[in-house]
Amino acid sequence: MNPKSLNFNFSFADAKQSPEIASLVNSVYRGENAKKGWTTEAGILDGIRISKEKVREIIESENMLYF
Repeated sequence: MNPKSLNFNFSFADAKQSPEIASLVNSVYRGENAKKGWTTEAGILDGIRISKEKVREIIESENMLYF
């Protein structure tokens, strides 16, 4: 696949998406699926990386940085 042909759409996350965002982040950094990639912390740390409550807190924070 040619990277120049990829199209991306960005949007701001909604607090209702917190469970899905937390699940995505945790699947990338922890667990069996994460062991296949370069970002894994599975062999170093236990537990989840972020909770859905923390994701919601970040999204709803007044000090949230948008770029």
